[in-house]
Amino acid sequence: MSSILAGGTIEQKCIMRNVLPEIKNINLKLERVLSAKNYALIKKIGRIADKYSLDAYLIGGFVRDLMLGVDLGIDFDILIEPYSAEFIKDLTNQLNAQVKFYPLFKTAKLKLPEGIVVDIAAARTETYKFPAALPIVKLSSLKNDLLRRDFIINTLALKLNKKGFGDLIDFLNAGKYIKEKKIRVLHELSFIDDPTRIFRAIRFEQRLNLQIDKYTQNLLKQALDAGMLDRLDAFRKTNELIFLLAEPNALKIIIRLSDLVGFNFINSQLICNPKMLKGLQAVEKILNVYRKSCLSFKVELWIVYLLGILDPLPLKDAEKTLKVFKFKLKVKKCLLFCRSNLNKIDISRQMSIRKFRDILEKFSFVDIEAILFLMSKSETKIDKN
Repeated sequence: MSSILAGGTIEQKCIMRNVLPEIKNINLKLERVLSAKNYALIKKIGRIADKYSLDAYLIGGFVRDLMLGVDLGIDFDILIEPYSAEFIKDLTNQLNAQVKFYPLFKTAKLKLPEGIVVDIAAARTETYKFPAALPIVKLSSLKNDLLRRDFIINTLALKLNKKGFGDLIDFLNAGKYIKEKKIRVLHELSFIDDPTRIFRAIRFEQRLNLQIDKYTQNLLKQALDAGMLDRLDAFRKTNELIFLLAEPNALKIIIRLSDLVGFNFINSQLICNPKMLKGLQAVEKILNVYRKSCLSFKVELWIVYLLGILDPLPLKDAEKTLKVFKFKLKVKKCLLFCRSNLNKIDISRQMSIRKFRDILEKFSFVDIEAILFLMSKSETKIDKN
């Protein structure tokens, strides 16, 4: 076993134990960037936190994306210190939201009438009994909570209380890495503690146009050499693969995944060679046409990409892979239909959007993901008029 497996907890490895944070107020930026409704929402969360004498912070991807200047989602991650179920119940009532509690992890998910999701979590620490284990969670402080994050760019916190509203709290010089557009782990055991971070690094890199720095890339490779992906259970690997393939720029992610990780964790026979890449590029072309077709079919695009990745495998091996990964039955149905109907769908060389729609409507009794993949098997070029 690699020597990288020797070590301690996040707290023991973190460089910020006695470091004071850099704090700057970005209230003006918040007012400028957020909609009036969302700005009022986060102020209201802060006021209700004050009512219960809690510290409340906006954390996670929203704060990161705010500082990166990329499109902001409509979901908010709120950290409270200490935990208060009464605060969450009061907030739920005042926002007229639906709530689901997760008492074991001291978290809750609120869904507002307009579709906004507010995730609330108590400040906590995580320790791992052994590499790739699920974490043991204990209540803690903001500072220690930030120690458990995956990448430094995700360690920013934005205060929501009336006193200090808009204060951006930065313990680990995240502003520097955001400015440099670099992804860097917090400590050398990051990928050992949680190997799913390997997939998240690739996802963030490609989605946000960042770059995994050399230090982090070296640790990633060491974790792979130590067989850390083999320690993940099928459920976690399946979820991470779906997350990757569901990204808007899935082809770029697949290529980067092939470069850094390979497909051995899916099936030892899979290699992203020119033939596979050509097939995946055909998938991308078909899906781009679908996106422009304005059809109302509900499509799980990740399934089409997965069919492209599994295409080189013999049917029995592909079926076995689906079983190991515990993909839902729909994926197997698509696979079997595609393998038995390879030559049943013809696409003309001058395919218009209208003809494209006609084909999909003709086969409406079949999962659309299977039809899209079969269309991608054609080497013809689709006219995008």
